[in-house]
Amino acid sequence: QELLPLMESYNPQMRAVLLRLSKLAEEDWDFLNDQVDGLWKELAEQRPGQVSLQRWAVAQLPLSLKRLLLRRAILTLRGHLGNIEDNHIESIAQALLKPSGTTLSLPGGLVFAVEYEVCTLGLRPEISPLWPPLTGEIPLAIPGETLLSGWRVQTSLEPSKPERPKALKWQALLDYERAGDQLRVRSRRPGDRFQPLGLNQPKKLQDFMVDAKIPRAWRDRIPLVTSPHHILWVVGWRISELAKLSPSTKTVLSLQFEPIENPPRLS
Repeated sequence: QELLPLMESYNPQMRAVLLRLSKLAEEDWDFLNDQVDGLWKELAEQRPGQVSLQRWAVAQLPLSLKRLLLRRAILTLRGHLGNIEDNHIESIAQALLKPSGTTLSLPGGLVFAVEYEVCTLGLRPEISPLWPPLTGEIPLAIPGETLLSGWRVQTSLEPSKPERPKALKWQALLDYERAGDQLRVRSRRPGDRFQPLGLNQPKKLQDFMVDAKIPRAWRDRIPLVTSPHHILWVVGWRISELAKLSPSTKTVLSLQFEPIENPPRLS
């Protein structure tokens, strides 16, 4: 009742100007949110209590999209921004370019942790890896289904074909005759060695994990598929040269790991 009449004394069309500005802002906001929807599907991975983002892809976004994506991550975890202010969002954005291992404490018990390729927002993500611990060695049913702590593993045997489908992230295709049927799943052990696909000799598993930029907090919990004498698959990363498919392969062993959300939880 006071401000608008005063503004109209300078510009009689002020109400129309404000309405037009509001409409333009609404259209721009809708466009930006549509962009964030697409980026979220491409760059974010949500798990119970955590959101991981592809670090370098997010770091290279225009600042407005970067801020909105980081806000989306917080809203996804908490349902509200709470005490998160603009300076917190700016600090997170700046942390994307800091060394791996950097952590940032935020209001509400949130922690932002930076690793080689990903950054994670959640409750103490630096000690909350993606997978629950594996105890002992669990034999795999071949063919069949095996339930692990947080995983369902499906195995099948198929005749080899000239054109083979590309394996998915949680799938491995191995030469059954070379891999054998005495496969087990376990976590890493001191002194483990692994011959990644493409290498002509084994290397320390620790060195492979460092070279593959696997976050330190994850390494003890990544499932390993092993034969009696070798590691055949670092699940989610690389199969072994020793069990790869070749023109002489007769039978293909398909291994498919599927996350399940049964206690202890696997996200």
